[in-house]
Amino acid sequence: MKSRNIAGGITAVVVALGLSVAGTLPANAAESSSALAVGQTVVVTTPMHVGGFDAAIAQKDGFQLVTGADGITRSVPVTAAAKAATGGKSAEVASPDGTVSGDCGISSLAISKSTTEDIREVTSYRVDLVALSQHWIVDAISPEGSYEHNFSGLNDSTTWTGIDNDVYVYSSEHGVIAHVESGSFAELFDGEICYSGGPTSSV
Repeated sequence: MKSRNIAGGITAVVVALGLSVAGTLPANAAESSSALAVGQTVVVTTPMHVGGFDAAIAQKDGFQLVTGADGITRSVPVTAAAKAATGGKSAEVASPDGTVSGDCGISSLAISKSTTEDIREVTSYRVDLVALSQHWIVDAISPEGSYEHNFSGLNDSTTWTGIDNDVYVYSSEHGVIAHVESGSFAELFDGEICYSGGPTSSV
């Protein structure tokens, strides 16, 4: 289980039914949310960022990877179809100094007490362009044990949701913490590798 600090750009909200995002996640979220009742949900959403490109995908779908004098690599639409799909806009990625630019979407993780002994996970993303696939892993851990769910698979949409209804690691005394692994990403049709911000949620 990797540890991540809950920092800027992360939002969370407790809801009784449905999924929504609002407010700011408090520093003591893991402790304060452990008293949630069955059916309540904690949703955390973080930005996604361009972390690289798949050159073969970009070329196949009508894009060209170009590195400018500023050291930033961009996926530039060159075919009519690619220009129509993106409005002619280019996606960009890290410069040599390691600065990652170009937000490409948002990712979310919601967990709730589905019973007094287990939790329900719902993870999702919304990206700027059609995603072809995702490599997406969610971890959950508590004193009762740990759990990993691999949601990786194909997609053909700007949105995606993965659901697991029965994760048996809930601890009535200490709760459970779950997070989307920071290496999780969606591959977009212009070749962008759009990485999750690693949202972390707890009940």
